[in-house]
Amino acid sequence: MTAAQFFANWAVRSSILIITGALLLPALRVKNPAVKLAAWRAMLLGSLSIPLLMATLPTLPLPAISRQVHPAVLSVPANLTAGPMNVAPLPIDSLPPGSGASSLDWMRAAAFAYLSVAGFLLLRLFVGLAMAVGIIRQSLPTNLRWEGVEVRESDALSSPATMGVLRPVVVLSADWRQWDVSSLNAVLAHETAHVRRRDPAVQALSAMHRALLWLNPLSWVLHRQLVRLAEEASDEAAVAATRDRCSYAEVLLSFMQRGTRRASWHGAAMAHYERPEARISRILNASGFSRGLTPSGVALILCVAAPLACLVAAGRANAAQPGGEIEPPARQAQTEVAQSSDARPLIAKQTAPATQKPSTAPAKA
Repeated sequence: MTAAQFFANWAVRSSILIITGALLLPALRVKNPAVKLAAWRAMLLGSLSIPLLMATLPTLPLPAISRQVHPAVLSVPANLTAGPMNVAPLPIDSLPPGSGASSLDWMRAAAFAYLSVAGFLLLRLFVGLAMAVGIIRQSLPTNLRWEGVEVRESDALSSPATMGVLRPVVVLSADWRQWDVSSLNAVLAHETAHVRRRDPAVQALSAMHRALLWLNPLSWVLHRQLVRLAEEASDEAAVAATRDRCSYAEVLLSFMQRGTRRASWHGAAMAHYERPEARISRILNASGFSRGLTPSGVALILCVAAPLACLVAAGRANAAQPGGEIEPPARQAQTEVAQSSDARPLIAKQTAPATQKPSTAPAKA
């Protein structure tokens, strides 16, 4: 299997997995952002595990759709299989010159272009992670801890963000001492929810998945859903901590007006969202408080995602026709022609049988 075939096979199976999972969420009427986020995470892990599952799981044949071909296409002329066959070699001049080499060059060029784009996206990801490490090292401690999470400050950020893949920390902007207590509590509740779920690590893994399958648009959709749902789940955690949706919406709107600057490249920024007006409207119009992700929700997601990923990875289209060992008509006709010709794999040409020449001797009287 070539590199192009590997990535194409992976992309197709990943698309099937993501589409199936995306359709199951509204079918099951899942509205909790934390549960949705866990489901999309399961899709990410399932897509990343497809190459490994393909190499380890046994092949699972799937029924193929039988295609009916018009009888006229399968008919073989009688004079093609009747009578002796003389075999003539195929002239080499009839093949296009350099056809095999040119197709191979095009395949190499396409693979090089694909890997170049993937390498650029991976390089951009690693540069962002390195810059996040630099911001964390240059940040200053605040002597604050929220639920055991370290809180630091930096003048390089205009809005709060959670940074760090292995050891995530909360980084506040330098003016955090000017905030009131309720705003600070809302911010810390939002950011520590990112830390508990390890959102920076998951989003970095999703960005790597998007870079490897960049030609598949569903990999981009998957990454956007993970970022959006992570913010929505953290919003629910902040509202549950403050018990005041209006004040939290005001705090969030003030950070959105500042902008995220470079924070969205380095970690989970609080003000990073595609549609700010939709986010504010969802916070204000939601009823009740989210319970977060429960153990029963985790068990349900695992019971659905694990068999689905295995089925997508192990499934193979069955090339056999229904009806047992019966050979397809087209292949049967080709077999009859091959058996009636010479054993050499050359072009067959039928010759007319020899006829008796008329006698030229003079007739006897």
